[in-house]
Amino acid sequence: MTDGALDRIPFLDDATRPKAPVIPGVTLAQRAKGRRLSLYHRHHLEELAAVRYALDRLLAGTGAVEAVSHRMASLSMIENYRTF
Repeated sequence: MTDGALDRIPFLDDATRPKAPVIPGVTLAQRAKGRRLSLYHRHHLEELAAVRYALDRLLAGTGAVEAVSHRMASLSMIENYRTF
């Protein structure tokens, strides 16, 4: 079904990602904004992981194209674009 292209994509591994450096003089309000951005990022990564799971099932022959299509269509980012 595929030539293994997905297997050659280097996905991020949180265990090996560098940590953000300490930034001197950052206020509590600035830190709160950074944490909020981090929550959005984490949500986006979780949605992408669900898409990857649906793709893996499809490629293994245990999933359906409709499941991948549904998962893609239900991404928060896609729904936000539709709303906008």
